[in-house]
Amino acid sequence: MIWRKEINVIKHFVESKPLFVTQIFDQAENLCLPTIQRQFVWDEEKIKKLIDSINRQYPIGAIIIWSPSDKFPSVPLYDNESTDRNKHFVDYIIDGQQRITALLLMKNNWQITRDGKPIITDPIYYLPETKKFRSGGRGGIDVSLIVRASLADMDAIKQLQNGKNSDAYKKYETDIKNVGKRIVNFPIPFYYLKSQFSKEDYPILYNEIAEIFIRVNSEGVKLSGLEMFLSFFAGAFSKETVKVKQQITESNDKYDYNYGLDLEPILRFVFSNLGRDQNEITNIRRFPMAIERLKEDFSGKESKMNKIVLKCDKAIGIVLELITKEIGIETTKYFPSQNALLPLFQYIYNNDYATVNEITQRERNKIIKWFLIASFNGIYSNSPNPKIKRDIDIMNKYKRFPIKELLSAMKEQRGIETDTIEKRDIINAYEDAYRGGSSKYYLMLLTALLYRNEATNWASEKVRFSEVHDRNTVTVHHIFPQEELMKDDPENENFLKNYVNCIGNLTLVSSQVNGNLSDTPPEEYLLDYETELNAHLIPPSRKLWKIDKFEDFIDKRLHNIWKATVELLTTLDK
Repeated sequence: MIWRKEINVIKHFVESKPLFVTQIFDQAENLCLPTIQRQFVWDEEKIKKLIDSINRQYPIGAIIIWSPSDKFPSVPLYDNESTDRNKHFVDYIIDGQQRITALLLMKNNWQITRDGKPIITDPIYYLPETKKFRSGGRGGIDVSLIVRASLADMDAIKQLQNGKNSDAYKKYETDIKNVGKRIVNFPIPFYYLKSQFSKEDYPILYNEIAEIFIRVNSEGVKLSGLEMFLSFFAGAFSKETVKVKQQITESNDKYDYNYGLDLEPILRFVFSNLGRDQNEITNIRRFPMAIERLKEDFSGKESKMNKIVLKCDKAIGIVLELITKEIGIETTKYFPSQNALLPLFQYIYNNDYATVNEITQRERNKIIKWFLIASFNGIYSNSPNPKIKRDIDIMNKYKRFPIKELLSAMKEQRGIETDTIEKRDIINAYEDAYRGGSSKYYLMLLTALLYRNEATNWASEKVRFSEVHDRNTVTVHHIFPQEELMKDDPENENFLKNYVNCIGNLTLVSSQVNGNLSDTPPEEYLLDYETELNAHLIPPSRKLWKIDKFEDFIDKRLHNIWKATVELLTTLDK
């Protein structure tokens, strides 16, 4: 299939062909990600579903590759011994990096590096007895071993034959080998968009590629134009912006590495303080006008622009440190919207605080209370631009933290009827809070409650949520394991959906404890942690720990969580 389109001097040619997964592995070292691409955000559950779909030979969508005639700002898809950072890469992933990255993680024992930064995920296992895949828990054979063995990796073959799962491998050898073959020989459609352009065509090219991103972006979530704006800013502005872009990129690298912070809130914050409206930097068609206004404001004033960016960087760091200290969350993964950080950034910026210690406890309490309530109510979950502008405008009117004004504005906002966290939203919280999405605010609230309650991770360390590097981390633990509930009621899918992953059945413990407990029923293991139950808001009544009392347990735990929420919000009023 060939499709041609010509706009001014930019020529596009589209070709399609399928590639087997094993061919993708071979060609991955020549692929890059444009700076406008998002980071890898998939969790183990999505990786598991991808592998399961491939094993079942279900279609998983096409990959779109862009091959421009000139170099484009990018990073390698992954680092390896043959990666040449000075190489003129010609193939860039426009759509499909989540899928390809997941496949590379599977091939490389669940860990790769990209531009010097690690990407790590927990293993996915295959259970030959049931022919299912799982993430977490116990038992099964590492899919990475199965795939590498299918690629004739002798170390992987030896581990399968002689490792801890050797008995299962011998018993189900044919089935396991077939799984590996189905994965590595799975065909995926590839579309190649080839462009011929010169640097003078950048303004048109950015619009073209942005439109492609928007139209092909997966899961129905429209790609933000903010990353595109930064590239447009650097490419279309004068040389004096090179240092500014570098400073913004360094901020993003630092806070992504330490807290998982995305580029979007950083760009919104920085360019807001450079005088640009939220609509100007998110609407691709308004980019040229925004750039021209930046030129008018800062032409010949590089040092002023640099100072603003550095001041923004300091404010971001102070806010993230404050949230870590006050509610124990050191990762933005479970923030319903990272944009809820923007008013906090602006408050620190306006007051020019140098350290967290300069902020009084009274002001800290106001900050945390607003952040929890606003996040829980999904204040920026849709149409964020006017709401962000409104709240930053409010922030700019006051030296103090204007919590009353912010909450009042939130309450008046169409679709939000409260300026607090409502009881009904807790005691009826049967949503799936484990897999993220729109219900992740429950995990954020639970973490804050446990941290302020001096709860431990059941391994003698205080609960705090961090998924960054070697720091003390916790993982989500199902108090009643899904496997035990399935044994009791294997057919009732709605029951499992509404209860197993709701916040009433979740707590936070160390990864090691979670792994050791695995599928053990609570009536057995909770006896070993009775001194921890109160801090974790877990009902101490042993009769509620039995499978047949599961619904009663959930109701009681949700009421405990609501009571703790009231106590926390009351404390934050002081």
